[in-house]
Parts: sequence; C-alpha cells; structure tokens
Amino acid sequence: MWKLIYPLFILIRLIGFVLIFVEPPWGWLIAYLADLWDYYPAVKFGLSRGLYLKIDKTLDLLFRLVLFAYAYINGWQVLILFLILILYRSLGDFFFIITKQDRYYIYFPNFIDFYFPIFYLLFTYFPYRDSIVDLLLIVAASILKLAQENQLHKPGVNDPAAFTTT
Repeated sequence: MWKLIYPLFILIRLIGFVLIFVEPPWGWLIAYLADLWDYYPAVKFGLSRGLYLKIDKTLDLLFRLVLFAYAYINGWQVLILFLILILYRSLGDFFFIITKQDRYYIYFPNFIDFYFPIFYLLFTYFPYRDSIVDLLLIVAASILKLAQENQLHKPGVNDPAAFTTT
C-alpha cells in the first residue's frame, strides 16, 4: 500500500502546483498540505533520508518558482521581495547540502509559502488598502513560519534513524 501512497503524495503536490494557476488558494493549500504530510509516507515507502530530501527539496524549489511565476504573471508588486525570499531560502538549501544538517532551515525559513496566500488575498480582494495592514500580516505570518520551521527542524523531529540506510 505504501508503494502507492508516497508517489500519490508527489502527484498531489504537482497537481497543486498546476492548480495554482487556475485556483490559487486551492492549489496552494493542496501543495502545501501534501508537502507537510509526505514525511511519514516516505518513511513507510522505504526511502533513504538522502533520496527523500532530494525529492522533497526539489519539489520545494519548484513550488517556490511556481509561486513566483504566478506573482509575475499577475503583476504583483512584490516580485523583488519574492525573489529575495527564494534566494534567502536557497542559502538554507546550500548550507544543508554542504553540512547535511537541516537546522539551517530554522535560520533560512521558506517565508514565500506563507506570504503567498496573504498576498493573493490582498492583491485580489483588497487592492486599495493601508500598507500598515500589509506589514502586520507579514509580521504575523513570519512569526508563525519561524515557529513552524523551529518545530520541523529542531533536533530529533525528523529522525534519520526512521529512514532506511540505502
């Protein structure tokens, strides 16, 4: 059964990426939740930690690029911010690749995945708004994201012993 479930999670993530261009909130939610919940199926599927991380980090980068592409296509005024956030998270990816320690993701969080739904709502439904509201929403999202990254990447959470060694 697990031989089907993990590939299904990958497929669901990819479908979410495509849906972002059709139904952005649903596409984002599907891709985000599939990413959040794919760890256990990967373990049960029998993936090595290294292979799981290669697949996951590749899909994460693709997700960030899809979000950037959507913002670009729709003329959002936050393209520079999105690009900076992609590069910022890429530093975390770089340190992870070199050290094989995911603690760097605590310091280089993937903010863009939390900011996207906020900017979608703001640009779609509230084009004339106060910039202080934008700032407060970004601060709130940043605090939530930092808490999430801390939970995901603190020692012992993603236990390498749970993965196969091949």
